[in-house]
Amino acid sequence: MPALSFKFGQVKLGGHEAEYRTAATDGAVRSVQEDDFANAGLTFSSRERPDKYMFSRMGGWNVSFRSSVIRIAFMKLLGTGIAAAFMAINQHTGRYTSFSCAMAAAVNFIACAHYWRIWSVRQQTFGGRKYEPFMSEVGRAPVEDKALLKAEEENDERLIYFQELTVDGLRHSDCTQHTLIHTLPLPLAHTPPPPARRALHSR
Repeated sequence: MPALSFKFGQVKLGGHEAEYRTAATDGAVRSVQEDDFANAGLTFSSRERPDKYMFSRMGGWNVSFRSSVIRIAFMKLLGTGIAAAFMAINQHTGRYTSFSCAMAAAVNFIACAHYWRIWSVRQQTFGGRKYEPFMSEVGRAPVEDKALLKAEEENDERLIYFQELTVDGLRHSDCTQHTLIHTLPLPLAHTPPPPARRALHSR
């Protein structure tokens, strides 16, 4: 097979990113934030805590809520992965069902390894001291102090940019490993069931 090579040219896009977003949406598109729920009468329990015990606003959604979404996904993947693993080693499970369950368990455990890291990013505990400058700190700016609030928002933009790049990298790694597992030349995956079981599978 001939070797493949790629060369990407450096093409500069015209315009500024913020200007492009404003021109493309005409300022009409805005993501839903936590304050929108508060204005509608639905508040999160975390809003009852004083500002000195809260993380910075991080783009409009508090850290507790952002990390809880990933925590739910992690627990679901872990639980179904353990269930699939037990089914795979059960002596009463058929050969082909065991193989499917083993593959499902492998996929889930790989996802758990990545979502564990994503969870740590979302709850601002990723990487230890080396990454502390890129994690939000406890003690948010009060709404009354406009100057301090603006400085917090500018710092949050920098933090969110780094954290989203980290999360995207972890998700890409997770997807890549899943793809490799599903493309492995495993003989069992392509072997038809024996004649005695074909009738059972066709029912």
